[in-house]
Amino acid sequence: MYDFNLLRNENIKIISDNSKVYINNTFKECTTIITNLRLLILDYPSNISNSMEDLRTSQRINYIKKKEIIFELKLKNIINMETKNEEIKIFLSKTTHITIKDKNLLPYLKSSFSSLKNN
Repeated sequence: MYDFNLLRNENIKIISDNSKVYINNTFKECTTIITNLRLLILDYPSNISNSMEDLRTSQRINYIKKKEIIFELKLKNIINMETKNEEIKIFLSKTTHITIKDKNLLPYLKSSFSSLKNN
């Protein structure tokens, strides 16, 4: 389950629960959602700052864990994309990018973004 709200006039185009996002020098499993306006990366909240998790581990309450947005990018801010095998580099500037590994997203991105370059 996911905990996020769509913007006005926003529609989900694709959801992938098999994304691996490069974070802190390693790939982390996340969910990627692409809408007509944004690219969203979701993950479960940290156990450190999640009071519901404290209650669950103390066996006083059960709750449904929901993934939350950890990264949000407006599609209009993407200046370029490159692919290499299953890796997708999404550039926000000439030097700033995010790297996602996901073979399910690749066909959608190739068909939707004309600036996508293969390496």
